[in-house]
Amino acid sequence: MTAVVQFDHVNFAYQAGSEILSDLNFSLFSGQFYFVTGSSGVGKTTLLKMIYLALHPYRGIIRLFGEDVVALPHRYIPAFRQRMGIVFQDFRLIPDLNVFDNIALPLRLDQKGKNFITTSVNRLLLQMGLENKSTAFPDSLSRGEQQRVAIARALIRRPEILVADEPTGNIDTKISNSVLHLLSALNKQGMTVIMATHNLDLLTRVPKAIHFHLENGQIVESMALLDYRNALL
Repeated sequence: MTAVVQFDHVNFAYQAGSEILSDLNFSLFSGQFYFVTGSSGVGKTTLLKMIYLALHPYRGIIRLFGEDVVALPHRYIPAFRQRMGIVFQDFRLIPDLNVFDNIALPLRLDQKGKNFITTSVNRLLLQMGLENKSTAFPDSLSRGEQQRVAIARALIRRPEILVADEPTGNIDTKISNSVLHLLSALNKQGMTVIMATHNLDLLTRVPKAIHFHLENGQIVESMALLDYRNALL
């Protein structure tokens, strides 16, 4: 099994004397599903940002797809990010683009053909329950609808790794279950999924996933969810 993400003795602080993450050591393997949990402010988002190269540690080594990326020149970062889909906690939709065009944007940047783009976007619109919202603009959508657009945009390239920061945090239970089912199905097809969540109820719905729990800047618990479920009994 190939490690797609490796953290070796990684430390991160936003300012001197205020360490958020301390001496993290772990590997994430291709084709696995990972949940990252922990209380608000514990560093879940910071951890994900280091994975998709928005933040860099002040100490330690991070490898993506086998390459040391800590000192990576900025011009090489896009090539790594193209292999990832990112669901941001604050959505980051472009307000002047409608739903279809927000989702299509990564494929247009890749200069894909019109028919390929239309087919790919329409498939995700249907999967996300957004087929009637393709011409709507972000400010006319509910937060749950905006979240689903953000998820669809992250999936449009069929990435090797999906990094999702609370992807079910602003949607109702029915859509939340649908999103988790979709992510689980993509994982079964080989996509590595790394999902931060505060909703512990989700953990038992992907029984083969791995659970990382953050506390005081460190991973204090790492177990397969089958073991997690047994611990609840």
